[in-house]
Amino acid sequence: EKLAQGFSSMGMETSVVCEMKIEKTKQIFLLKEALKNLSDYQWIGFTSQNGVSLFFEVCEEVKKENPGQSFSFKDVKFAVIGSGTKKKLEEYGYHADFMPDSYTVVSFAEGLCEKIQKGENILLPRAAKGSPQLSEILSLHHISYAEIPIYDVVGILTENVHKLSEMDYLVFVSAQGVEAFSRNDTKQLPKQVKIACIGEVTAEQAKKTFGRVDLVAKVNDVAGLVEIISKDYKF
Repeated sequence: EKLAQGFSSMGMETSVVCEMKIEKTKQIFLLKEALKNLSDYQWIGFTSQNGVSLFFEVCEEVKKENPGQSFSFKDVKFAVIGSGTKKKLEEYGYHADFMPDSYTVVSFAEGLCEKIQKGENILLPRAAKGSPQLSEILSLHHISYAEIPIYDVVGILTENVHKLSEMDYLVFVSAQGVEAFSRNDTKQLPKQVKIACIGEVTAEQAKKTFGRVDLVAKVNDVAGLVEIISKDYKF
């Protein structure tokens, strides 16, 4: 919706060609167990807005399942990967204690390694197909973490996919989006359609899938993506 608003302000028409839906994983019960032992963690890290929303949704579920249960995050520090995730966390009344300057998994992981003290543990509720670089870097620096895959992203093509030949840009905001789109036999794109990606991780997946990427946002958020396309688009 934010992308659509940004492009509309430029006078561009937008069409959704692949709808992304969030599905809870079977491992969601592990997050419920972790919440019951919240004092074991000094940090909670979020790599997406979806992770934030689902985390607090599960908090409410645990409260309903266990009358009298309450959660206090006053002794917990929150880490977020970027501005969008930071804003989503603030919607629930909490502020991020750490956000990297560059909104990438590598920067997020390396920054955590500097922030987390010896003996501290971090809880990472995230996507099932999240980048393995996060856990790899944390392990390399001997950071204690609990990574729980709480959701998966499923993509469903819309009828707008048949209008690709009329479009100027195909925009991806996640590697999962690229995978979902290409899984439906759409790897052959019209030559005039430029592929734009929100960041390097998404761009890498797009290159593997389509063999090319035309635009990559300098800042990994919606504003950065709108800006890079506004500079490229010939009005």
